Amino acid sequence: MRVACLGGGPGGLFLALLLRRIGGHQVDVFDRLAEDATYGFGVVLSRMSVARLRSAAKDVMDDVLSQGVRWQSVQTRFRGAVAQSSGHDFCAVERRAMLRVLRNHAASAGVRISHSCRRDHADLLSGYDIVVAADGAGSATRTQLANYFRPAIKFGSTRYVWFGADRPFACMTFLLADGGHGLLGAHVYPYSPMRSTFLVEAPAQVWRESGFTADDLLAPGRTDERLLSYCQEVFADDLDGATLIGNGSRLLSFGEVRNERWSAPRVVLLGDAAHTAHFSVGSGTSMAMEDAAELASCLSRFVDTEEAFRAYEAARRPVVSDIQLAAWASSQYWEQLHSEAERDVDEILLRLLTRTGQTDLDLLRRIDPALPVRTAPPSGKNDWSEMSLAMPLSQCAQRSLDAPIAVLVRAHEIDEIGSCPSSNPQWSAVALVLDCNQEGTQAVSEAAAHLSKLRRLLGGISMGVFYLAHATGLPQVVIERVSAFAAALCKLVQLDFVSIGCIDALSTSRTTQMRLCEFVRSELGLTSIYACLPAQDNHGRTHVAAARADGVWLLQGLS
Repeated sequence: MRVACLGGGPGGLFLALLLRRIGGHQVDVFDRLAEDATYGFGVVLSRMSVARLRSAAKDVMDDVLSQGVRWQSVQTRFRGAVAQSSGHDFCAVERRAMLRVLRNHAASAGVRISHSCRRDHADLLSGYDIVVAADGAGSATRTQLANYFRPAIKFGSTRYVWFGADRPFACMTFLLADGGHGLLGAHVYPYSPMRSTFLVEAPAQVWRESGFTADDLLAPGRTDERLLSYCQEVFADDLDGATLIGNGSRLLSFGEVRNERWSAPRVVLLGDAAHTAHFSVGSGTSMAMEDAAELASCLSRFVDTEEAFRAYEAARRPVVSDIQLAAWASSQYWEQLHSEAERDVDEILLRLLTRTGQTDLDLLRRIDPALPVRTAPPSGKNDWSEMSLAMPLSQCAQRSLDAPIAVLVRAHEIDEIGSCPSSNPQWSAVALVLDCNQEGTQAVSEAAAHLSKLRRLLGGISMGVFYLAHATGLPQVVIERVSAFAAALCKLVQLDFVSIGCIDALSTSRTTQMRLCEFVRSELGLTSIYACLPAQDNHGRTHVAAARADGVWLLQGLS
């Protein structure tokens, strides 16, 4: 089979050499950049990514890793204080060194590579059986075939800039510093014995008030020297005499790329052309290379290329979706960076380690028994940190209660409260059950009326609302809807808390729940309760410790 690959990045090169090895296919790579010309500094690979890629080409990955560095710790620095967690396993390699290794292996396998070469997929289809579009997040191929791929690109609100630093930091290091107009954050990690990647990120408002905007007036490849000097000054204490290095460094906005389909007749997307995930989880390069390994495998197993494309997408899409979900949750942390200003460094470290919702406190303590974790409730807050049971009103009527519980009441059940045989003194709280899809002025007014009636019936008992996080829909849409409803409701009636529940193990539901709890607490200033099944209590304890929630309810009787 004759294969043309548009793009000479890690994904395109890895695919090309695997296709030569697996099936002896004729593969030509067309790279628009000159040889050894690349943007970026270091590439991070997790232990699990390395294991998966080594299974596809052990010798290649061993050569790649020999060019880089490894570390076992994650560190946070803020206002001169340092917190650290050990037991993690990451490695990083200079992007230019990685590309050299991949090019050498590809050339040795018989791949033909053309540099400084811009080609169009439509022209290549006349001489090749398939075209692989590995042409990046700004893929021209994806744009030209948008009617097939149906892409959607959503930009986040933060702005960021890539630099290098001319000294190696010891490990993955997160820096927070105040530039005079709010907090800026830096993601820093070593990629060689001499240098580190130094990525600076901040909410757009902070950059604007600092005098910077996204600058499209610079010539391609030019670094914004004024921005470099500013970041050098803001992070001077952490740089400790080191110098920031530019490489086409300018203020950017991250765009999350999604496509309804990854293939068109004889054309298939790979890597950033098909999908992107926020850089704060460091998965872009590994996702592209894992795409390449799967696509090469599918093209070797299926004679029909369209069937191979479908199998490739079916295998990779769920994996990519999970990474994009985690990356989205991570990006939300950086968009709300102002909320870290009054926290201590230990709490910030825990919040960073658990920001994707995929790592809980039990796992972290197994990895690092010395992990610093504050268990006392934040000062000035009611102590909701003790776990309590929560169940529907109907369940209360069917069982005797030997401990205080939180009662979940639906609107149509309010009139039943007076006749409920359960002892009201056993009720620690009452929550009106609302639906995540509810919105609009009338719905808010009705909810306020129900809460007022409950208040009249039950007196001074703690009272609020309960939402069950849905697995369907993008988390951001659910969060915006629920937070707007809760904010409007607060103007009409007193809410002692907002409880967000989850009864399934789907990562989408749990991530939505985590971010809703965080938003309710940090942005609306309300007491936030994380409600879950008893088997998921570790997630609840994690988010209380990380100051995303004030307490945990263990749900019973919900299905």
